[in-house]
Amino acid sequence: MSQDNHLAGPVVITGKENIENVRILRLRSALRIEVNCPGLKMSRGSIMNEVKRTFPKFKGQTKKKILAQLDAYIDENILPAK
Repeated sequence: MSQDNHLAGPVVITGKENIENVRILRLRSALRIEVNCPGLKMSRGSIMNEVKRTFPKFKGQTKKKILAQLDAYIDENILPAK
């Protein structure tokens, strides 16, 4: 069997900033699922409460509006274009 898959094995994230960035990316992924697949939610309920606790300045009542603001935050702060 070939070992060509470079993603095999564990991934370790170190450093406070990196861990927080991965948590924010996880929030976006979970919110995207809720927006694009109505009826699917995390087992602990909607991810919206966690997003709003993390980013209290985000405005809007719909998941799509919050997702757009989260995407913009990530594009500007976590994954800026080089």
